[in-house]
Amino acid sequence: MAFIDTPVRTVRLHGTLISRFGKEFQYKARDARHAINAMRNLLPGFEKYMTEAHKKGLTFSIFVGDRNISQDELEMTKGTEDIHILPVIIGSKRAGLFQTILGVALVAIAAYATGGVGAAFAAQGFWGGAAMVGASMALGGVVQMLPAMY
Repeated sequence: MAFIDTPVRTVRLHGTLISRFGKEFQYKARDARHAINAMRNLLPGFEKYMTEAHKKGLTFSIFVGDRNISQDELEMTKGTEDIHILPVIIGSKRAGLFQTILGVALVAIAAYATGGVGAAFAAQGFWGGAAMVGASMALGGVVQMLPAMY
């Protein structure tokens, strides 16, 4: 894609980022990764602030339109939708809630299908595996909900 054909993307900052850097920026960027790289290079102190904030227990969610994207998806965000960067306190979000509920539900289904919780974990095959996966998911979800300890 030639630079002339690259769309102008609007990056909107939220929370503490607004007072530090401003609310809205427009860059020619083909995806979210390029827009964030532009901010790193053009906004004095942006990269340092992001790094220091993470050390203090603050992370950032990136939304393209209404969709929360992961770091692995940054390059798959072509188009013209606005990019939003929101600060999130590590451990305060409900990220692990769904995983915990799903894990408990898997254990409950396995227990029902095999005749009890003990039988679910003792069972071999599909239901025993489902019980183990459910327990792992529930524990992982609880760990995600814990606050950072550093």
